[in-house]
Amino acid sequence: MLDFSHVDKSRWDYPLSHALKLEREYLLQLGSCLGQCAEKLVCLAIQDARRMAAIRSQSPSGIPKSEWAYFVGAMAPALDHTEMENKGVGCAFDDERSEGSIHMARALRQELEKMKAL
Repeated sequence: MLDFSHVDKSRWDYPLSHALKLEREYLLQLGSCLGQCAEKLVCLAIQDARRMAAIRSQSPSGIPKSEWAYFVGAMAPALDHTEMENKGVGCAFDDERSEGSIHMARALRQELEKMKAL
């Protein structure tokens, strides 16, 4: 998630034009939608990691190691970049955060670590 600590919040006290108010509302809606998409991606990734682990436990030759490496190689940097494990999903301009996304991201990280160990 981006860090907006460098944004001068004192400028928010000035009245906005109608067009800027609309733009701000649309951006808040867009941010919310993108956050929901990120949460869904993490949820699906957890399910996929668990599915792959179940297949692997039933048949060690069931999933090639290259698929495991590809999955871990794609998801680990995504978690690193978003910092979802610590910050969750939310808008930088309001203080509400989704605690659920933090727990899901941490669960995904644990699954990825297990996959690396196999």
